[in-house]
Amino acid sequence: MKSSGMTLNYDVFEHTYAYGANLDAMVAEIASRVPAEVVAQPLEACVDLPLGPADPLLDRCDIPLSLRPSLVAVPPANRRHPQDVLNAMLDANRTHTDAGARNAAKKAILKEAGLDQ
Repeated sequence: MKSSGMTLNYDVFEHTYAYGANLDAMVAEIASRVPAEVVAQPLEACVDLPLGPADPLLDRCDIPLSLRPSLVAVPPANRRHPQDVLNAMLDANRTHTDAGARNAAKKAILKEAGLDQ
């Protein structure tokens, strides 16, 4: 189970991490620090591609278009939960100091929402 111990409310989080919302600036920052070419492709630009975000990667790898129909796209994963579930998870993070109790509470929230795996 992917988990986060987030306890900040939205306003505090937004103020603290606002720099991260400028994705072009983040890509430029990363590119300035690594000794390799950095190529960025927004996920929203890949929504309608046959293989989703894999298509731009396959382009970079020179995978021929003729081979791509034999590839099977994986279904989307790690999607954002509905806001009510996120609110309940945040409440669990703030309420339970014990990691085991916190994880159990969050697992129960996901199960009740029909989002457990």
